[in-house]
Amino acid sequence: MKKIICLLVMIFCTLNADDIKEYGMKDDIFYYLGKRTIGTPYDYLDSKNYLSINFSLIQDEYYSDNLTKNLITNLNTLKDNDYKAFGVELPKNVILEVFEFGEKHKDDFSNLVKQYPFVQLVFSQWLTIKLYEKQKQLTNNPNLDYEEFLKNFTSTSNHKSYNLLDAIHQLKLENFNHKDDEFFNIIDTATALGVWGRIDHLYINDITLYDIIYDIIPNSIRKVFLKDEKLLKTYLPLNQDQFYYKEYEYEDPKEVFKYLYGENVTYNEKKVPKKYYQMDALYLKDYNINPLISKAKINKLGIGYDELLELMQNDQTSLKYPEIDEFKVIDETKHSEEYGWEFQYKVVLDPKKRHKANYEDMVRLSQTQNEYGYAPRHGETLADDQVEHIIKIQYCNTRAFLLQNNFHSQNLVFESFRMKLREDEDFKRQIKENTIFTEFGETIGPKAYDWIVQSDAFLAYRFNQALTLAFLNAYNK
Repeated sequence: MKKIICLLVMIFCTLNADDIKEYGMKDDIFYYLGKRTIGTPYDYLDSKNYLSINFSLIQDEYYSDNLTKNLITNLNTLKDNDYKAFGVELPKNVILEVFEFGEKHKDDFSNLVKQYPFVQLVFSQWLTIKLYEKQKQLTNNPNLDYEEFLKNFTSTSNHKSYNLLDAIHQLKLENFNHKDDEFFNIIDTATALGVWGRIDHLYINDITLYDIIYDIIPNSIRKVFLKDEKLLKTYLPLNQDQFYYKEYEYEDPKEVFKYLYGENVTYNEKKVPKKYYQMDALYLKDYNINPLISKAKINKLGIGYDELLELMQNDQTSLKYPEIDEFKVIDETKHSEEYGWEFQYKVVLDPKKRHKANYEDMVRLSQTQNEYGYAPRHGETLADDQVEHIIKIQYCNTRAFLLQNNFHSQNLVFESFRMKLREDEDFKRQIKENTIFTEFGETIGPKAYDWIVQSDAFLAYRFNQALTLAFLNAYNK
């Protein structure tokens, strides 16, 4: 252990801003291993997601008070709860166990974690270590090779199957091929999404650490190790007494009331449904968490298991979606000699288009807070009180629906986005011209796929929190 501590202290020293070698700030940009990190505009994957989460390895400096809060820099001074993985504060022994394992095994995954010791990646390896140890026990094979075991963790890239070892090898090749490209950085969501639109090349055939953290490992755990109830109980022997439910207020009900009824209306708690601001959330004793998992609707295997079952068995195609209203825009633009062109639009209810929603509809409405989301970017947009209220009610309902139904997305983070860039030239052109998320805002509606990317990131992060709680419960004795 002393050797590991000395190594990390040596690697992660305090750096002069003019001589960035490992990590640090230069010209208001964070560099890691000589590569800049840009992040996504306005931090939509993190602080401005449905709820504030810690999805990105490095977040925008304007939205994070600690840019290196995910980077484990010194094991010698490590304390319990210094770091959070997917919203759960970790005991230091979990982190130390990963580096101890790496020193013994010298495998490619451990080497990758040592090179990129971000807590999300470190904990992701801990999940594989616990499963590896359990597999040795179940198969009575104490000599099971760890790297051979890692071949159980798979996904697809460009419609081709690959495993975790393939992914690590590909990351090495990418770093070599892009060694002179300071914009390419496998810790950066900008690289993962190709959002830096001022460069000519989008990294549509490259993977990043996000593919390992939010796709390969969690989806393989879901599909291979926990794919049925028997395996779920075998690989995750939960102490269910350690779980409990607690009401979690994720919004201020008074602010929700103001949004629905206006600033000048006297607050009435009864006019704000609880689901708009509160949920029964899953907690684990002795761990501080930022809860994201709602109490299960099924009652099958009990607390802890039921939430996992819902998250694994439900996807966006299996939910019972409500009926929603749609709107149409009437162009009331006019021209006068005195004022010239006056661009004005009126948003009205379209009763012929009321229909049962799907996932894309729910995500779209959960981002459309007012009538401005339905109209063109220029000009004045109007709506009567009834229409305005329906839009706000649908916003609250769809947001509550997505937060309080446990399910996963079939889309892969971020491979589904790269597939769209590879296969849709018009979409690729738009991204290169505008970048992703550039049209987010209260007065302009974002592109449809921006919504989906943000929502999928939230769902992947939430599933990782469920795995974090379950594995800590089962294996951190």
